Amino acid sequence: MSTKLQGILVQLLREIDEICRKNDIRYYLWGGTCIGQLRHGGFIPWDDDIDIVMPRKDYEKFEAIIDDCMPEGRDLVSVGRYSTYTNPIPRYMDLTTTALRRGRLGDGTVCGECIEIFILDPMPRDKAAQDEWKKLLYVYCEVLCTGWVQAKRRLRKDFIDIGLYRKYRKEQSSKGREAVLAELEGMLFNIDEEDSDTYCLRWMPRGLYEIPIRCYGTPKDVIYEGMHVLGPERPAEMLQLYIGYSWRNLLPPDAREPHKTKINHGLAAGNCEREFWQVMSNAEMADILQKCKDLSMDYYEIRHNHFVDRTRPSVKYVQTKTAKLAGECGIERMRSDNKLALKVLDEYIRMQRSALFRYNDIVIPMDDELVDIAVRALFEEARVPHAFDILHTRNKGGAVLTELQQHYYRAAKDFLKMSVHLDEGEYEEAENIAKAYDEVFPGHRWLQRCRVRIAHDLAKSQEDWANLRDLAAAGLEAYPDDDMLQKRYADALWETGEHDKADEIYHKVARKSINGLLLREMKEHGIEEAALKLDAKVWEFDN
Repeated sequence: MSTKLQGILVQLLREIDEICRKNDIRYYLWGGTCIGQLRHGGFIPWDDDIDIVMPRKDYEKFEAIIDDCMPEGRDLVSVGRYSTYTNPIPRYMDLTTTALRRGRLGDGTVCGECIEIFILDPMPRDKAAQDEWKKLLYVYCEVLCTGWVQAKRRLRKDFIDIGLYRKYRKEQSSKGREAVLAELEGMLFNIDEEDSDTYCLRWMPRGLYEIPIRCYGTPKDVIYEGMHVLGPERPAEMLQLYIGYSWRNLLPPDAREPHKTKINHGLAAGNCEREFWQVMSNAEMADILQKCKDLSMDYYEIRHNHFVDRTRPSVKYVQTKTAKLAGECGIERMRSDNKLALKVLDEYIRMQRSALFRYNDIVIPMDDELVDIAVRALFEEARVPHAFDILHTRNKGGAVLTELQQHYYRAAKDFLKMSVHLDEGEYEEAENIAKAYDEVFPGHRWLQRCRVRIAHDLAKSQEDWANLRDLAAAGLEAYPDDDMLQKRYADALWETGEHDKADEIYHKVARKSINGLLLREMKEHGIEEAALKLDAKVWEFDN
């Protein structure tokens, strides 16, 4: 990753932060930028952008004052400032650089390095009103974007109303596009935060993200790349709802994909656009894009109408293969051998947990006995988020959960809440959940981790560290390869004077763990392997 690129983005963030603080405007680090702040203290090494969010009323204030505040060589590109701009995500732009992304060239605005500002819109509280609101938001995004279809695989199909889109598209011929957009904005963006519990963030190609307003709360001062910026009040909860439990873990190298961008940091952003406009006018380009969009909508309407049909062959394959393997291995063996059960049910688990099935509540028909075995094995093997994904999809998709499935569904939700409480420093709440499950799941790995984490974070005296050492050692008797228990055991050894033994464990954990929060602690302790992995210098070490 170019340090020059990241330096440009940091400067843009510094400017936004200064403007917002001076004018009492809320903003928050979001997405990968928020993960980077927690896990790396700044950029995720392979990341090439900075994302922030602003509640709508704060963004409107930001847009109203920006011309009097931003330095020379900057611009705010947004729907409200440029009639040709076709994206609901405003961009704070560096005009001295060029950064071309697919879908931006020819929209009548310049393309430089930028910080994207995602807008948080309060949603209605009433469920029926909320569903209608989402359909209107879908239509708004599709009408706004003339260049490509926004509602692809990750937007929930029950909020895609192509008939409603065509209605507003038809109205454009008589009212005009800007009048239609203004009408939709009036219906969508008029809800006060006091009348809502949930923000909706629209990231068009991937869908709508709904996060409780409490997660953002009062902006919290945090350090990012050595400077003070503002983050969410409850970042761990926000990230777990947005990404899932895995936000804590490093991505494997093949998943570290930068944006497809053509950049030239020595070329002013306007130059490429001026050359483009000599070949084709904005009006000509808009007309071509809209015609392509209309044709694409015909195709996506067919895809939408036959969405479930397209999943049937793969579902049938998984059903057949799973039934065959289960018959060969035997149900009783699978009940008594978690490793065997997870091997037999692996393809079912992976498909039922896939984004396509989870986001659209598609339930793979599977014998309840096999589902029971799957979720029990996942839970007992500490793969709690995986068990939750399967049961949550089944519940939302209308499947009738067995008594055992309901039992694990409740437990999985509580265990995931417990992990958020720990990361947010709410130790009493986490302990209360752990106590409630002590007799139900005696000695479960997640309960062991919870008690060790609490003891670690609250340790002050030598007696506290000695107690932590004993507690972690007891957990390691049951789970000797658990990286979190090993790391906390090493912390206790270090604090009680056994430095050599602690260092030996640190190096061992750093070499195998992908937990970015643990790796950051070890990097700050001076463990080279942790620094190499966290800084994306290596992914795994030779034996």
